[in-house]
Amino acid sequence: MTLRKNSPLIRKHTIRYHFLLGIWAMLILFLVYSDLIPNASAKEIVATDEWQKVNQGDTIPPGLHVKIDFETGEKWVKLLENLDDQNDDFQISNAAMRVISPDGQVKNTPPAKDNKNDRSRQEAIKITQLANAELTAEASAKITSQLLDQSQRKKNMIDSISALNDFEADNTVGETELETMYRTLTSLPREEFQSMGMTLPLDPGFDASVEEKQEFERQLREIWNARQDLLKKMEEEYLADVTDVISERIESIRMYLEDPAREIHNVLLLKKKEQMGNDNDLGLNLGTIIGALHDLEFQLTDLDNAREFHDMGGWPLLVALLTDSVHGFESEMHMLAKVEAHSINATVSNAVSVENGDFISMSQEGLEMLKDYQRVIWEIQGLACWCIGTAVKNVEEFHPWAVEDFASLLDLKRVDGPVNAISILLEKLDNDATQVPQLGISASDSNLRMKQKFEVYALGSLLRGNRDAIYYFDSVSGSSTLLAFYNSLMEMGQKMLTMEAGALKILEKLVLLVGDIIIDVQLNPAQNIESDKVVFANLATHKWCSLPAQIFQHPNTMMKRRMLELILNLYPYCTYDDGFNILAEVEPYMVEDEELHEHFISLQNIY
Repeated sequence: MTLRKNSPLIRKHTIRYHFLLGIWAMLILFLVYSDLIPNASAKEIVATDEWQKVNQGDTIPPGLHVKIDFETGEKWVKLLENLDDQNDDFQISNAAMRVISPDGQVKNTPPAKDNKNDRSRQEAIKITQLANAELTAEASAKITSQLLDQSQRKKNMIDSISALNDFEADNTVGETELETMYRTLTSLPREEFQSMGMTLPLDPGFDASVEEKQEFERQLREIWNARQDLLKKMEEEYLADVTDVISERIESIRMYLEDPAREIHNVLLLKKKEQMGNDNDLGLNLGTIIGALHDLEFQLTDLDNAREFHDMGGWPLLVALLTDSVHGFESEMHMLAKVEAHSINATVSNAVSVENGDFISMSQEGLEMLKDYQRVIWEIQGLACWCIGTAVKNVEEFHPWAVEDFASLLDLKRVDGPVNAISILLEKLDNDATQVPQLGISASDSNLRMKQKFEVYALGSLLRGNRDAIYYFDSVSGSSTLLAFYNSLMEMGQKMLTMEAGALKILEKLVLLVGDIIIDVQLNPAQNIESDKVVFANLATHKWCSLPAQIFQHPNTMMKRRMLELILNLYPYCTYDDGFNILAEVEPYMVEDEELHEHFISLQNIY
């Protein structure tokens, strides 16, 4: 069978090819020519911690954090920050949480198994005993296929479905079903057909015999149907692999809860090796709880994976990581003190407070070890909050998870009211507001700040757009807890101009969260009007509504924009104290900025 020059398929592809080639050539010439035009305003960007707009012709040093506004095409850059600061909205996408072996293979390393199988879960987890959360999935019996193969299968499936969607939604005028089918299949790589043991037939052309045309159609439809079967198989295999991955991440959390001290010491050992220059990225090491949580967050960005994670019993285990009692800190402290008491080399020089108010003696080396242990706990809790926020964010189907009660799963003598993700997060923030860190650790410690930032992120994800969660939040005086936490950060920072960057971001996120709730309740009234009124009355107060003006004092222009926009949006709903003038609070801290000026004029017009 030969390819005819007068084939309509060939003519169409040829015309499209030359048209696209011409467009592409003109685009290249335009880009090359525009690069040669001198730009009088071009400058070299001096990177800072704040976002800076990159204009045409500007040069930037390597290694910066770059973001692009796809609506306007504007580019912004700033210095890279720590994991928790890579995105102002805490929406960090980690697309490469994998373990790379020496031979270049990307592998999913299953977590180490605990040989102490005879130890009871109750002894290991103690206070926060999740007795009824035993998993039904045979997590430890399955080993995930190589993630490289999984990723390739997923890519193949997406590419193939994309091509098939082109067939289903094709609008080519005058093209028959067979022509569209042929065009779609010709867009696939040759390897796709080789893997099926098939060869795509050539178009017989207009002057082919009836038999040739029928044979062409038969072969084409045979390949098409085989392709559908292959796609279905690929999808089933991929979903099966995803189930295994989710199961293994749940198993990693469960194993951590059984023996947190062993897992944390493993992390500390790897961190020490990392500091010594060894190539050992904990975020990529799935054999640690740190790596497992990093990868879990990546997996939970997919709605189906998040649903699977919850259905397999992972949610209560993940929420349990937010509590302090499960991490074994007190036990570790007593064990270390006991070891030092029998050591002739230990020099006791510190008195460390314990849970019951007593003190135990500790050497400086032991104290530093406990500090590192505590920092790892904060890192784990922060990552758990990150996973929680990612799993539920903007998904109405998952709203009930926010108020899912775990009281029956806790081995406590007395539990006052429901125990859920929101109540635990509020308790954590309340502790941060009223208690100073143990062991003399700074209140601005980077791991503590990371934990607090992700706690606010998780709480925001649980509350935004979730009216039942908002009602519960209000019923347990959530606004008072957040306000106390805000004030504690302000007391430590003293003045807005000298506020520590980590605390400043938390302040902003707290104010934005409360503002979002006020606007949501006001603009989207629910059936429970009375509950809406109570929430509104507790949030749209002078205490909360005046805070954006306080943060506006900071010189960061982008932050000023967000705060002034929030003031403008909240003004119609807020109740300010007598004599308080929001314009007078803002005006002294205005800077030269067009967007700020527009917002300020709008506020003047409605004031």
